[in-house]
Amino acid sequence: MRVLYLSTVKDPFEKLIYIRRKLEMNEKRLKTITASLGEGVFVINQHRHLTFINREGERLLGYQAHELFGKEIHSLIHGSKSGDNLHVSECPICKGVESKEAIRIDEDIFIHKSGRTFPVSYVVTPLIENNTIVGSVVVFQDISKQQEYLNRIKHQAYHHILTDLPNRLYFLEKLDEKIIKSDFNNEFALILLDIDDFKNINDSYGHKIGDIVLIEIARMLSSFYHHTFIAHMSSDEFAILMDGNKEEIREQAENIINHLHTSIPIEHNEVFISISIGICLFPYDGVNSEKLIQMADISLSEAKRLGKNRYIFYNDDLEYRRVRKNWIEQHLNNALFNNEITVHYQPIVNAKTKAIIGLEALARWYHPKEGAISPQEFIDVAESNGLIIPIGTYIVQMACQDLAELNKRGFENLFVSINLSLKQLKHPDFMPAVDQILQTYGLNAKQIQFEITETVTLQEDSDLIKTIGELKNKQFRIAIDDFGKGFSSIGYLKHISVDTLKIDKSYVFHVLSDEKIAKLTNAIIIMGQLLHLDIVVEGVETKEHLAFINRFSNILAQGYYFSRPLPLEEFIESSINRN
Repeated sequence: MRVLYLSTVKDPFEKLIYIRRKLEMNEKRLKTITASLGEGVFVINQHRHLTFINREGERLLGYQAHELFGKEIHSLIHGSKSGDNLHVSECPICKGVESKEAIRIDEDIFIHKSGRTFPVSYVVTPLIENNTIVGSVVVFQDISKQQEYLNRIKHQAYHHILTDLPNRLYFLEKLDEKIIKSDFNNEFALILLDIDDFKNINDSYGHKIGDIVLIEIARMLSSFYHHTFIAHMSSDEFAILMDGNKEEIREQAENIINHLHTSIPIEHNEVFISISIGICLFPYDGVNSEKLIQMADISLSEAKRLGKNRYIFYNDDLEYRRVRKNWIEQHLNNALFNNEITVHYQPIVNAKTKAIIGLEALARWYHPKEGAISPQEFIDVAESNGLIIPIGTYIVQMACQDLAELNKRGFENLFVSINLSLKQLKHPDFMPAVDQILQTYGLNAKQIQFEITETVTLQEDSDLIKTIGELKNKQFRIAIDDFGKGFSSIGYLKHISVDTLKIDKSYVFHVLSDEKIAKLTNAIIIMGQLLHLDIVVEGVETKEHLAFINRFSNILAQGYYFSRPLPLEEFIESSINRN
């Protein structure tokens, strides 16, 4: 009986007690572990009723465990981004009791007991017994702080750090989105705005003031157009996406020009600003973002070129000039190396005696297929892409070589006048290259006159003024070309010492028909003579032009009345025939 008792009663009972204690210890240990987790945990059975929730789960959801035990909690805690409860068929947690695979959700919405929603991520792991799903375990965490951090990072990535307007990246995405949503019957404009002479504002007042100007421009644009997408593209460039037809956009562009042509009081300074605007229209000027931005940028450049403080719509003429400019850029470099660029010479004569005393060297480009390319076209491109440096050096070299040849052929006491870009003057190799060229051809610096266009202001550039001073010290002649055409005439005479004023040809063209122009021309000539400067009147094409300037003594003239620009040999032959 004892053996029977031990084997059938005592041993099984003690084993049961041991197993129960072991289970209690494991359950206690499990509760301790789940309570210490930084994540919420709850368990549901195959009927989606809650059977367990840890303390962090209670805290995150706002419920006590007894409020949820035995309940189907889906409708209580699971929401959607729209603010409504999520339907059972769309609920990954509910699906978890039907799948043997774990489900990971990176972002979803749970509902707090108070009704407040909060973002969560969670993993649903099925509970499987005897190959049957009996429920699932959901481990979740509140990702509000992570989302807040990511949103802050995203905001920084999509907004300009200074003005907090959408940046270029955001603008491009918005533009692509607008194009996709629009059909060809929906018109809208891409407007690019640029602050005129913003570099001068930074240079004159400092970058701190420049930043305040940008912030104020952004504020004004935002106040004008509350419901319009405005972006700060880069530096001083802004962009606007605006619905409407061409006339409606024109009206808005005029409003922007008028409102932003103003002064801004900043730290005891009055900073005057104006805006240039380039506009293109969808779908007429382009149907993709790259094309539209390109067209608006071309229009903006044209507005700048025409004098700023204005708006320009993209048009076919701008397209032609864009294509033409691209062609010139592609072929100009080869033109220099293929000797397609040559030098022609136009005589500078004594207006009374018609004796040639000098000649101006003028660059010419003859393409083997396209023929003659306008100097204005390729010089402008060379200025913008930097090729003006090697082209300018080549012109100086050819002019000096040809002048040396003229000296050999008996044309003595001539000087050659060579146009210089300010970029050439600023280049560190300019002065050594000129010295070397003169030495190579055995010329005197007094035989070389450098022309500096008056339409580009010196802006009190100390380095540039110093370089011109060095040229004068070396006995080179300095002439101001296109004098009277721009706004810096007197400024040039104030900052640098010159030998010659070349009066822009637009004056002589109108001296016979416009009394005001005639008086201005007289005034320039008298001023130049009072300063003991040589005066060259450009654009002399008729006997009447010549008679007008011959009322003054010691005037030099240049123009088609005497000769068009000629290659060297033709110039020599023409000069011999003239004599």
